Amino acid sequence: MGRDRIEEFFDDAFGTSGPETAGQRQDVSDDGQTLLPKISIAQIAGIAVFMIAVSVMVGGFTGFVIAAIVIMVAGNLALKQAKDIGGGR
Repeated sequence: MGRDRIEEFFDDAFGTSGPETAGQRQDVSDDGQTLLPKISIAQIAGIAVFMIAVSVMVGGFTGFVIAAIVIMVAGNLALKQAKDIGGGR
């Protein structure tokens, strides 16, 4: 795995394009507002499946409740991002 492949992996996985250069902050937009990290539907689904698997391993209801909370929070973040990007209300 060369450097290009590693950077490509991180770009695909986290939406980054490698290390930041001096004086450049990727988490702040031009008008100074903090940007949320980009969350894809696949990441939300992966988190949900992982949490459900943990709940099955634990064998309790608690893990299932935590998974439901994670799904709701991630869904709200994704909805907020979609509204910000689309300029909706």
